[in-house]
Amino acid sequence: TGVQTCALPILLFVDADLKTLTVDHVRSLVEPVRSGEWDMVAGLRDYGEPRNTLQLSLPIITGERAVRRQFLLRVPDALWSGYKIETAINDVVYRTGGRAGTVLLQGLTFDDQVAKKGVNAGAVQLAKMYAQVLNGTAEVRESMESQVQPSTAPPSVAAE
Repeated sequence: TGVQTCALPILLFVDADLKTLTVDHVRSLVEPVRSGEWDMVAGLRDYGEPRNTLQLSLPIITGERAVRRQFLLRVPDALWSGYKIETAINDVVYRTGGRAGTVLLQGLTFDDQVAKKGVNAGAVQLAKMYAQVLNGTAEVRESMESQVQPSTAPPSVAAE
């Protein structure tokens, strides 16, 4: 993977469909990792209430995150595809004692599947995504069970 050839200690991931990503959003993801406060920061998209609160009770599945490279190197190659990668990164960080947190990326907008494909096709795409997340979670756990040991609780939340 590109992670193996990159020498930087922190990598930032962002989805390509973001419309209003700002320098402040990037800073809020990278700075807590750079400062040593956290090993991974996942950015939560700003959906408004009550959805912002609801997403905290779900698995952290987001394309916006900053992660220390040392954790990414522990993700098995087979898990670097689809939405499995997000679950795999979370799992490696938690199981190896990494400190993880979330930040709300206020004002961040994007085109969701319904906006991109229409109501019917968008709903089908969202269902496929969530099915991949659920199925991928079991695959990630099984694949990583022998590689890393359990550790800390899920990430905390901070406002940007």
